[in-house]
Amino acid sequence: MNNQSLKHLATLAITLLSLLGSSIAFSSDIEGDIETGRSKAVVCNHCHKDNNDSSIPKIAGQHENYLVKQMLAYRDGQRKDEIMETIISRLKHQDDIYDLAAYFSSLPVALNTDLAKKQNPLGHEVFNDKVHCYQCHGVKGDGNPLAEPIIPSIAGQNKDYIIKRLMEFQSQNAHQSQSNPMSEVAKQLDIVDIFSVSEYVSGMQPEAP
Repeated sequence: MNNQSLKHLATLAITLLSLLGSSIAFSSDIEGDIETGRSKAVVCNHCHKDNNDSSIPKIAGQHENYLVKQMLAYRDGQRKDEIMETIISRLKHQDDIYDLAAYFSSLPVALNTDLAKKQNPLGHEVFNDKVHCYQCHGVKGDGNPLAEPIIPSIAGQNKDYIIKRLMEFQSQNAHQSQSNPMSEVAKQLDIVDIFSVSEYVSGMQPEAP
């Protein structure tokens, strides 16, 4: 067997292993149980439900498969946050992740009433005209759970969390940017754009789950 054939077989093997790994890591066919998730969410609620810290993301009403994928990313070291990595590492079974995702996705999203009344005009311009956020996240900011990669709902998300994430995307290096389109989008924004679009998105009316 010549070198070209060996390279071809190696490529096929790597592709097959990648596909198998993906199917093991995440399956959209697995459904979590809402009530079981509710009983497991006591620790999660301290930050994501009962806390008024706006730098922590709202996850109530978020797409279920997006929540699963993010928790798996923390578990596998693909996304970094010391607190989240510690909490996810304590989950004994992968079913715990699916149950928690089912529970939080079933909850209504709380509207940021004050920001909803303002509707920041510069934020509207950034969202719709400058970087066309609506093309992926939707006119109402409700995302797309069927897209690949999954596009999260951002309507009504905490303003400070959006600011933090956009600044994190801006600081990504070239290698990270290639695998994350949000990095290229964020790098087109100045600090005023970031604050304005974050306020605008935070004031959007979320869709009911």
